[in-house]
Amino acid sequence: MDDVRCNDDFLSLLHRIEHHDATGIRCPIIHVKDMREGKIGLAVGEGTLDWKTILAAAKPLPLQNYAVETGAHAGDVMEKLRLSEVYLRDLSL
Repeated sequence: MDDVRCNDDFLSLLHRIEHHDATGIRCPIIHVKDMREGKIGLAVGEGTLDWKTILAAAKPLPLQNYAVETGAHAGDVMEKLRLSEVYLRDLSL
């Protein structure tokens, strides 16, 4: 699943996935990516998405992993991934 455009649609989709037995939807991995003012190359938490709300809504789902995408330039990828990990761990969800 790749959804970065708006929290409300994403939360609606998470609700449908939570009830996947009825809908047939399967989603073991959520692809997380943040953005701000159309800019890419950000760590999760550097943009405008409400990750605390999104990840709290995702918590009851049968997820196996989160896949972080930064869109950063080659020289920045590892640092952006490190910052994303720190941010996500600090949310304590």
